[in-house]
Amino acid sequence: TYRMTADIAATSADELVLSADGGTMDQYILMGPSMAEVLEHYTSLTGRTPLPPKWSLGYHQCRWGYSPADRLRELAHSFRERQIPADVLWLDIQHMEGFRSFSWDPLAFPDPAELASDLEAEGFRVVVINDPGIKVDPGWSVYESGLAEDVYLRDSEGELFTGIVWAGSSVFPDFSLPAARSWWAQRIEEESRLGMDGIWLDVNEPTTFPESGGESGMPNDIFVAGDGIPTDMGEFHNVYAQLQNQATWEGLRSAEPELRPFIVSRAGYAGIQRYAAVWTGDVPSSWHGLRETLPMLLNLGLSGVPFVGSDVGGYSGYASPELFARWMALGAISPFFRTHTTHEVNDQEPWEFGQEVEDISRSLIEQRYRLTPYLYSLFADSSETGAPILRPMVYEFQSDPFVYEMDDQAMIGPWLLTAPILEESASERTLYLPEGRWFELHSGAVYEGPQELTIQTTLAALPTYVRSGAILFFEPLVQHDGERTGSSLYVDLYPSVESSSFVFYEDEGEGYAENARTTYSLYRTENGASLRVSERIGNYEPERSTILRFRRVAGAVDEVLLNDLALSEVSNFDALENDTWWLDPVDLSLLVKTNRSDDFSLIARYQDDPVDARPLIAIPLEVHVPSNTPRDRRIHIASTANDWVHEPLAWVEGEDIAVGELLVPRGEWFFFKYTRGDWDYVEKWPDCEEASDRYGFGALSSDRVGRSDRVYGWSDFCE
Repeated sequence: TYRMTADIAATSADELVLSADGGTMDQYILMGPSMAEVLEHYTSLTGRTPLPPKWSLGYHQCRWGYSPADRLRELAHSFRERQIPADVLWLDIQHMEGFRSFSWDPLAFPDPAELASDLEAEGFRVVVINDPGIKVDPGWSVYESGLAEDVYLRDSEGELFTGIVWAGSSVFPDFSLPAARSWWAQRIEEESRLGMDGIWLDVNEPTTFPESGGESGMPNDIFVAGDGIPTDMGEFHNVYAQLQNQATWEGLRSAEPELRPFIVSRAGYAGIQRYAAVWTGDVPSSWHGLRETLPMLLNLGLSGVPFVGSDVGGYSGYASPELFARWMALGAISPFFRTHTTHEVNDQEPWEFGQEVEDISRSLIEQRYRLTPYLYSLFADSSETGAPILRPMVYEFQSDPFVYEMDDQAMIGPWLLTAPILEESASERTLYLPEGRWFELHSGAVYEGPQELTIQTTLAALPTYVRSGAILFFEPLVQHDGERTGSSLYVDLYPSVESSSFVFYEDEGEGYAENARTTYSLYRTENGASLRVSERIGNYEPERSTILRFRRVAGAVDEVLLNDLALSEVSNFDALENDTWWLDPVDLSLLVKTNRSDDFSLIARYQDDPVDARPLIAIPLEVHVPSNTPRDRRIHIASTANDWVHEPLAWVEGEDIAVGELLVPRGEWFFFKYTRGDWDYVEKWPDCEEASDRYGFGALSSDRVGRSDRVYGWSDFCE
């Protein structure tokens, strides 16, 4: 635990040299051969992340500066009014009285319990920060109680050690002392009983001012109790935060023993994953900061810490709309998903960057929320094996040397490949698909690996591909965790010639009571696919309907057998009811609906014609135009899909609306504008501003909802 240096082939190309300032090194050799096996062995030594509460997988909003209490109420209302899903609001040090940990500003936050109750009514949880430094303030109950129990660190002369932090001159608990951990846990318990749902531990390396400057920690000769084996800060520094997190965990468990604690920590040591999620600290709001974030998250996952994230938008503030949108995409695939920024900078809520970025943020967050059942199952698996949620490519494709140094794309669990865009002003993205068949997530467009793929992008792009053999779980969209009913489940199936399986985990969301695991096993047959769903293990018994979607099905379906009984075909998605099926000719998929949630087999016999891997797709269009638009010309659309040729739409009788379809490449972005027949009559934004190219994506959902756009004016109106 002493300060350690790792020389990885820097001095000598064939040597790894580890050196430490003191103590004796204990080495563990962890055998593979796979990275997954090494990590499983490592976390069997250091511990694994307990299953977090499901609400903590949602979207979190934070900044230094949400004050007074009504600011949080307004924020909660804005999220719900704008229909942007969110679950957690955070309080940085601005809620404290004079930055004192475990205090509340009596003017700005006169009734914390009432605030927590009001936010809970809106479907929000509250996480509150606490720093380890306790202000030297004679007469203040928190400071005095620590003195009375003698829990603070002392220097080599036996005097209380003091350091400067946000609150001013402060003392620090000696977390190697059981009494100090108990004292801290009691303070945490008091916070929890006010209605706080989680705890945020910051500057707990431990650090003192000037933060990040020189030797901003504590002197190495400070005395440390050492759990009965006295030592000094030189040996204890690296595990200070670890024991603080342990004490915090115990305090939350004591306050709410039936609920799973939620803690986020800035610092930790091997095993921090037993207690807390970790974020990557105060990253600058810069493109360099964004680019470096994904490798940090991947390396933390390989270090046994799976619940990780970054400050979406960057902490230092002044993110551009483009930077924020790109960081939002990275946040949406991160296990921990929180926007956070400092004080005295621009606001960093999703709607503060213009309508386009707000819409993009909403869409990314919605996609994250629909995918929650899959993510939650990954967390359940991680709690047993130590596997990361967000994985470097090499973790899944260790035999492919092309991915060994790849750090700008990743896997979400075993099935989803994602390639966030991390460069400024990027108009295209090159990514790599390893060996096997891959499907673009939203459209089902098929690609064969291995290949490098260069795609055109937009500000809304988050390239995501599904690995053949995948078994993915989705749920209907909700605005927060409290709206989940569990009455519907969607399972997307991508059969492969090699059998695949996935363990689906479910429970009530935040306690320790009923839970269940069900194994889905899938493989492609000569004339279709076979799915086997095991008998549920556990005492959680949901009542729901499940829609199973097989991709891809390009030809006729001969029959669908559920436990050897033939199911009936229906004519469209809305007609689906339990024990029926429908062939979706646009999505090229077979949908089967059932109310069975375990212990069944499904055999589908169909044709899978791979000749046209990415057939064109027709996007329905509905265009609302100004009421004074002349009817002597039809509304047209010109797009990259047809080399900017103007194609006519049809007027809706009696309405200022034109409708039609646009044939576009499946699984690709396309750009377009509306005109009245040629470029002399092209659309304009309000106030005759030049209209930039609109864009859309070549995919449709089963409800066939296309595009509904509004034209604000025409170029000839502006002459």
